Amino acid sequence: MCGINGIISDRNELDLKDRIVRMNQSLAHRGPDAQGLFCKDGFGFGHTRLSILDLSENGSQPMISLDSRYVISFNGEVYNFEELRKKVKDYPFKSNTDTEVVLALFSKFGLDMVDTLEGMFAISIFDKVSQVLYLIRDRLGQKPIYYFKNEQGFGFSSEMRALLSSGLIRGELSRQGLENFIATKTVFEPNTILKNIYMVPKASILTFKSGEITIQKYWKPNKSMSKKLRGPYWKVQENVKKLFFESIEKRLISDVPIGAFLSGGIDSSCIVAAMREVSNQRPRTVHVSFNEQEFNETKYAEIVAKKFKTDHVNIRLKPDDFLQSLPDALNSMDHPSNDGCNTYIVSKKTKESGLTVALSGVGGDELFGGYPIFGVSDWFLKSAIMSKTPYEIRHWTLKAISAIAGGSKGEKLAALSKAKSNVFDVYKAFRGSNSSDNEFFKDSKDLYFDKQFSTSHISVLELEHYLNNTLLRDADQMSMANQLEVRAPFLDHDLVEYLISLPNEFKPLKPVKKLLIDSMGNLLPEEIWNRKKMGFVLPMKYWVNHELKQFCKENLMWLAENHVFSSSEMEPWIQSLELKSNPRGYEVWNYVVLGYWLRKNNILS
Repeated sequence: MCGINGIISDRNELDLKDRIVRMNQSLAHRGPDAQGLFCKDGFGFGHTRLSILDLSENGSQPMISLDSRYVISFNGEVYNFEELRKKVKDYPFKSNTDTEVVLALFSKFGLDMVDTLEGMFAISIFDKVSQVLYLIRDRLGQKPIYYFKNEQGFGFSSEMRALLSSGLIRGELSRQGLENFIATKTVFEPNTILKNIYMVPKASILTFKSGEITIQKYWKPNKSMSKKLRGPYWKVQENVKKLFFESIEKRLISDVPIGAFLSGGIDSSCIVAAMREVSNQRPRTVHVSFNEQEFNETKYAEIVAKKFKTDHVNIRLKPDDFLQSLPDALNSMDHPSNDGCNTYIVSKKTKESGLTVALSGVGGDELFGGYPIFGVSDWFLKSAIMSKTPYEIRHWTLKAISAIAGGSKGEKLAALSKAKSNVFDVYKAFRGSNSSDNEFFKDSKDLYFDKQFSTSHISVLELEHYLNNTLLRDADQMSMANQLEVRAPFLDHDLVEYLISLPNEFKPLKPVKKLLIDSMGNLLPEEIWNRKKMGFVLPMKYWVNHELKQFCKENLMWLAENHVFSSSEMEPWIQSLELKSNPRGYEVWNYVVLGYWLRKNNILS
C-alpha cells in the first residue's frame, strides 16, 4: 500500500522534480519504506511505498516497462496477480510484485487488462510515446485518486494535501462541497470540499491527452440485477459461502503480519471464522472497547476470539486516551470526516498491536441489509398507508409527526415526508435529509427505480454513496495515516455481483443479515447472530459536552468568526454544548471537524 503522485506541466525538469519531492514528502505517512520519482520532458511521477509484497528494492516505484515506453506508479493490491502473471509469462520480471504484473499486462493488452484485475487499486500509467496519462480506480473505490487541471498544468495524487504541497494549486473552500458536507456529512465524488480539486470516480479510467480530460466507467454494480439469479435457497447459501471464503483466502496473501478487526458483530465475526477455515495459521484479532457500556461490545468479541482460538488483543479506550489521540486523528484527515476519528483510533491501536495488514467487515451491512435504510424503504414502499395515501396528506402527516419526534429522528421523518413512492426518492430522503434537491445524487439517475422495493436497489445506492463517499474514504486516509493496510473481503467484486443479482426472497431483512448467517452454517456462535446490532461509534453525545466541550466551542466560534457560517447559524450548536448530554452530538461534531480542518489546512473561504 502506497501513495502516488504525478504532474504534467511545461515546467523545467529541476522545478518538476522539486515539486514531486514535496508531494512525496506530504505522503510519507502512506509509504514510510521508500520514496521514488521519475521526471522527464514535462512529466513527473512520484511514489511512497509501504512494503507488503516483495519487500526487496526490486519492488520500488515508479517502474518502467521493458521497452521503456510506459511508466507506472501504483497503489493498492491486485489479489490475483500470480494467476495474471501467467498471461504475460514471457515478460522478464525483476520482482514478485503485483505492480510489475499490472505493467506487463498493460504493455501487452492496454486498457483491456483492467477487467482482469481483482482487488483495490489506484493506478497511474504514462505512455511516453503517445504522451497520454491514464488514471484507473478499482471497482468499489477503495483507493482514491485526486486531481486538478489549471493553467499551471495537470496534477494527481492519493491525497489532496499533496496536491496543495505541489504549489500549483491553492486550497479554496468549495461552497457546493460545503453544502454537501453539511447535508450528508461527506462530499460526493467527483467533488471534494476544495474548489477545483476532484476525485477520479470509482470503477473509472481518466485519460489526459493533449490537455483534455475524458472519463469512462468500466464497471457498474447495478448491471448484475438483470441476471435475476434463482435458488434453491440452500444453493444460494453454498454460493455465498464459497465466494466469501475465496475472498478471504485471496486477502491473506502477505509478506508482513496480517490480522482482523474484531468488533464482535456479525460481519467481523464471519471474517474471523472464515480465516480460521481457510488457513492453518492462528488468526490475530484486535478489539477496541469503551468504558461507556452503551457502546461496549467486548463480551461478544471475546466469545468469537475464544471459539476460534485467535491471538486476541482487547484495547479499552477511555476519554483521556481519545483526547490524547484527537490532535493526531484530526491532523491525519486529508478530507474532513464526521466518523474519521473512529477509524483512526482503531487503525492506530491495530498497528501498535504489531499488524501491518488488517481485514475489515466494511461492506457487509450494504450487501446483506444491515442498515435501517433497508427496513425504512421496505416499510415506506410496501405500507398501504404510505404508498396509497395521497402525497399531500402523507406529507403533512409525516411532517407533523417529525415535529413531535424532534432531533435527528424528526429530521429523517421530515425528509421522508417529501419522498415520492419510489426507492430512489426514499433513499435520497434518508441519506440526504438536509438536501433540498437532487444535486448531490445527480449521478444516480441510472439507478432510479420504480415503486417495487428491492434490497439490491438499496445495496447499489449504498455502494454508490455512503460506502464510497464516507466509509471507504475514512478507511483509506485513517489507516494509511498509521501505515496500516485495510482489506475488505465483502467488497470482492465477484461476491458483490452475485449478491446484487439475487431477488428479495433470498435476502430477507428479518432477522438482520439472515442470508449471511445461514451461509456460515454453524460456524457463528448463537450469541453473535442472535443479538442487537451495534455500530462502532465513539460516544460523542457525551464527550462533546464534557471532555471535548472547550475544543468544540473554539471551532464552532471559528466558523462564525471566519464567515464560513453566520453567527446565528452557529449559536444553537454552541448553546447545545451546555446540555448534560447532547442528542445531536454527531451533528455538532460534524461542524467541529470541519472548522478544525479548514483552520489546520489554511483553506480560504
